Amino acid sequence: MRIEAKDGLSPTERIPGPPRLSILSGIATQLQFHRDPIAYMTGLRASYGDVVRLHSRFSSIIFGFGPEYNRALNTETDRFISRPFLPLGSKGSAQERLTQSLFSLNHERHHDMRHSLLPAFQKSILDGYYAAVVKIIGQALSSWRDGGQLDLRREMHRLAWNVAAKVLFGLNDSLADEEMHHAIEDW
Repeated sequence: MRIEAKDGLSPTERIPGPPRLSILSGIATQLQFHRDPIAYMTGLRASYGDVVRLHSRFSSIIFGFGPEYNRALNTETDRFISRPFLPLGSKGSAQERLTQSLFSLNHERHHDMRHSLLPAFQKSILDGYYAAVVKIIGQALSSWRDGGQLDLRREMHRLAWNVAAKVLFGLNDSLADEEMHHAIEDW
């Protein structure tokens, strides 16, 4: 679909958002975003609506809030081109591999990866994860004490790893699981 505008504005420029960022304001905005991405995006949504354009001097980022916009942004990869959030890193590095995720691929590569992941997230499969996830959460909660202090980041990381290890890799608590966890972290 081609959109033509009589006023000379591109379709991207028609999307509401803050004014184009200068180099300095771009750096300040990036710092705000990285300090608290949820608060930053929530503020954009409150100010500009469910679809927001963030213009830097060199490119535009489109935020889509809500399932219908996320579905469009992540399935219409011929219309919406994704770019990695990270610099590429050196060839073969973990950083380079992280830029090749589902959310940074386009066209056929995105389609192929998306379809390879679908079986693990079908409703019939998700229902089977329920008991394992409830057990893992219960085990985590049993070690927490009222009035005690926790390193919440570490606890959430451990909880996420235990769920992923069980439902994605079929692993249980063991030395091999711990070795795999460290190998994935090092990757």
